Amino acid sequence: MQGLWRRLVTAVIFVIIMAAGHFTGPYTFAALFLIIAAGCLWEFLGLTLDLHTRRDKIRKFFGVALGLLPFFLVTVLKLLKISDPENFITISAILFSPLVFTIFIYELYSHSKEPFANIAFMVLGLFYIGVPFALVDFIAFDGDELLLDG
Repeated sequence: MQGLWRRLVTAVIFVIIMAAGHFTGPYTFAALFLIIAAGCLWEFLGLTLDLHTRRDKIRKFFGVALGLLPFFLVTVLKLLKISDPENFITISAILFSPLVFTIFIYELYSHSKEPFANIAFMVLGLFYIGVPFALVDFIAFDGDELLLDG
C-alpha cells in the first residue's frame, strides 16, 4: 500500500509540473519536453546498451545527443520563426544525415562485442523517442501561442 501512495504522489507532482510547463509559455514547454526526452533517451539507452567501459558511456551520451537533435531542430524551427523554413529544413537534413552515419563509424573503431546491436539500439532510440518528441512541437505550437492555451 505504501508503494501505491508513493506512485500517487509522484503522479500528482508530475501532472503539476507538466501543467506548469504547458501554461507558462512556449519556452518552458520546450525546456520541459527537452528534459523529458533526454531522460527517456538516457533510460532507454541505459537499459539496452552494455555500460561497462568509458567507450560505452560515450556511446550512451552520443546516443542521447543524437536523439535530441530532431527535437532541438524542430523547436528552433517553430519557436524562432525561421523566415525561410524550406531552406532551414534542407540545411538541417544535410547536416543531420552525416551525424547518423557517425554511429557506424564509432562502432567500427570502438571494438565492441556487439556492434550491430549497439547501432540498432541507437537508431531505435532516435526514431522511437527522438522523432515523436520532435513531432510534439508540430502539435503544440501554432504561430505565437501554444495550441492548447484556449
